[in-house]
Amino acid sequence: MSNGEIARTVAKASVIIFDFDGPLCDVFAGHPAWRVARSLEGLLGISVDSDDPLEVLRTAQTFPHSTLWEVERALIAAELTAVACSTPTPGGLDALRACIASGRTPAVVSNNSADAVRAFFDRAEMPDAVKVIVGREPARPELMKPHPWPMRQALEVLGVAAGNAAFVGDTSTDLEVAAIVGTPCLAYANKPGKREQFEDAGAAVVFEDMYALADGLARTRL
Repeated sequence: MSNGEIARTVAKASVIIFDFDGPLCDVFAGHPAWRVARSLEGLLGISVDSDDPLEVLRTAQTFPHSTLWEVERALIAAELTAVACSTPTPGGLDALRACIASGRTPAVVSNNSADAVRAFFDRAEMPDAVKVIVGREPARPELMKPHPWPMRQALEVLGVAAGNAAFVGDTSTDLEVAAIVGTPCLAYANKPGKREQFEDAGAAVVFEDMYALADGLARTRL
């Protein structure tokens, strides 16, 4: 992959949609995800075979709605605690700035809560950098990615066709939802083995450094 390939892929995109956890931020770097998951399990009174708090939330949808809301509120609070001590992804905010400087509109689509995403940008002293943030629909875990609802919601608010946007993600789920919606996916391979996985899944571009994305965006202006 060259930065030129990134530039060619985003050349016609007027909007760059970023996933949050991964491309922009390591949400649970300072407040471990497994600890949050165990805390949410306590609200359900059962053990969930996952250290991912979002999977515990998915499990909660099989419980009474009042319990689901209790877990949702607890997860939002945990996410806010987490982003307060989170680690920005190296190059992530640079890519966001490069997106804006190139004349493109940035957006965020995330399975994390929109409140947590906004809190992160406030902490980064970029409160107005991203106008469109589509986070998890509260107490509706069935609408989280890979369901296409968040992406379609962002595209509708932005008023842009799927083919005129590009999506930056770091999971196979991100590639799946991009394919469903029809938006090219620039896949951030931030862990060993992801490059091969993403290439096999048909990512438009696979890259391993968010600074490379920043450079690729800076090479093309609208």
